[in-house]
Amino acid sequence: MQARIATRPDGSRVWVDPTIMHDYPNCSIALEEISEEEREGLRIPLAIVEVVIPEEVYKSQQIQQLIGGFRTIYSGLDIRTYGGYTHIGNVDLADIKKFITKETYNQLKQLGTERPPEVDALFDESLPANEETDEETTV
Repeated sequence: MQARIATRPDGSRVWVDPTIMHDYPNCSIALEEISEEEREGLRIPLAIVEVVIPEEVYKSQQIQQLIGGFRTIYSGLDIRTYGGYTHIGNVDLADIKKFITKETYNQLKQLGTERPPEVDALFDESLPANEETDEETTV
C-alpha cells in the first residue's frame, strides 16, 4: 500500500491527511510504500466509505443504537439526510470490519441499507458468523 507520509524535523512520521494539508509545517512529505503494521500504527484509513440508509430505517431503535456507537468513535462522522435517505460518510472500512459483525451486517442488508462494494466484499469473504460479542456490536 502507498501513502503520503510526513516526516517531522525530529524524525517522527505521520500520515498526511489530504483534507488538512496546512497541518504539516516544516515536514518533508513523500509517497511511500508501507506495510500493514505501519498503516495501523500511523492510523491510515483502509478506505473511506459512505453507507446510505432509507430515512424510515435510520429512525429505528436498532440503527440509532449502532449509529450512537459510531458517533462515540468518530468526531468527524458525516451524517446527512436528503431525498428520503440518510447518508453516513467519512467511515474507515477498517472500523466497519472491527465493529460490525456478520450478523449485524446481514440485518442491515435486510433493512435496505446501501453499501459500497468494498463493504460487501469485506463481509462476503472474511468474517465468520460469530467473530465478536453482542457487547462489541453495540459500541
